[in-house]
Amino acid sequence: MVSDGVGRDSSPVAKINDIVRDVWKLLTDTLKKHPSTKGVPAPNVQGLVVLTGSADRSGIEGSERAKVLSADEFIASFLVLKSRGKRSETLRVKS
Repeated sequence: MVSDGVGRDSSPVAKINDIVRDVWKLLTDTLKKHPSTKGVPAPNVQGLVVLTGSADRSGIEGSERAKVLSADEFIASFLVLKSRGKRSETLRVKS
C-alpha cells in the first residue's frame, strides 16, 4: 500500500481480517473431512487488534476502530461474558 508516496504495510486490522479468513477456511475444510463433524458448521471466528503498553488508536481509520481494543477493554469484555455464563457469545466491541 502506498500513502503520500511512502510505501506502507496494510493496517493491523486488515492483516487480522486476512488471518481470520484463512483460519475460517482451514477450520471449515477440516470439519468437512471428519465424519463426526462433516455437517457441523464452522464456528464464528473473530479477529481483534489488542493494544498494549502506550499504544493508542491514533492513526487508525474510523472504519477499523471497532476492531481495536486496549488490553483493559479486551479483558473487561471477557469478564462480562464470563459473568453471564456465555462463553460462546459473540464479543461485542464498542466503536
